Amino acid sequence: MLSSKERQALKARAHPLQPVLLVGSAGLGPALMEELDRVLLHHELIKVRLPAVERELRDAMVAEILATSGAEAIARIGRILILYRPRPPEPGTLASAATPVPARKVAARRTRH
Repeated sequence: MLSSKERQALKARAHPLQPVLLVGSAGLGPALMEELDRVLLHHELIKVRLPAVERELRDAMVAEILATSGAEAIARIGRILILYRPRPPEPGTLASAATPVPARKVAARRTRH
C-alpha cells in the first residue's frame, strides 16, 4: 500500500505519459492481460485507456485489471487509469529490502554534576 505522498509523486511522474495500453470494446481478454503484464514489467508506471462504455462496466474492468495484474491504481481520471507495479528485483542482485540499514548514532548521555 502506497502512502499519499508516494501516490502524489507517482501521479506527477505519470502526467506527461501517454496511454500505452488501450482496452477495446472487446474488453479484457487473455491477450490483453498478458500484454498488461509485459508492459508493467518493462515500464512500472503506465496509463491505460478504458473504452467508452457505461461507468459500472468500466469499474468492473478496473477491478479485474487490479486483481489480475497485482498493480495498484494511482489515479483514475475519466477513462484513463494510472497503474503502478514495482519491478521485481533482478536475479543476482540484492533486494532493496535486504540491504542493511545503517545503525543510528547514539549520542552519549551527559551527566550533570
